[in-house]
Amino acid sequence: MPHVNTHSGIKCDKAVLESFNKLHKSKSIRWITFKIRRGICNFITTVDQVSKSRDDTFQDFLNALPEYDPRFAVFEFSYKAYDANVIKTRPLYVYWCPSEKTTLESKTLYSATTALVHKELSSVTPLKKIEIMDREELKEDGLLKAFLPLREIERD
Repeated sequence: MPHVNTHSGIKCDKAVLESFNKLHKSKSIRWITFKIRRGICNFITTVDQVSKSRDDTFQDFLNALPEYDPRFAVFEFSYKAYDANVIKTRPLYVYWCPSEKTTLESKTLYSATTALVHKELSSVTPLKKIEIMDREELKEDGLLKAFLPLREIERD
């Protein structure tokens, strides 16, 4: 059953979870972006873009994020575990809201809905969450730090 934002009435389309399952369980895609779409009498969070394959890059993901409009996104990172010689994959939830270039209406709508989308996706697997407001913050190395244990971050 999809979650509904009780304050705004916005809900997640069933394609949101279906596409997330393709990313996390089937491992057939690398990233997804979601947007809020205005319906006839309400708003709904739906899939915006999906990577073409598992081989898509972080740069492909960045190119999918619009310059002026907010988005919710998930990118599945592959990284080497700190204390083992093992490659891990973990999805990261990204709330993208370019602060200087987004309308107040969009900021408010997306800000009020980000917890709903995160909760919906987290019903499948726990997700780290990060909020990004500037393209300068969208660096792969910086986002990967979200997965590191605190002791490893302090070593930098």
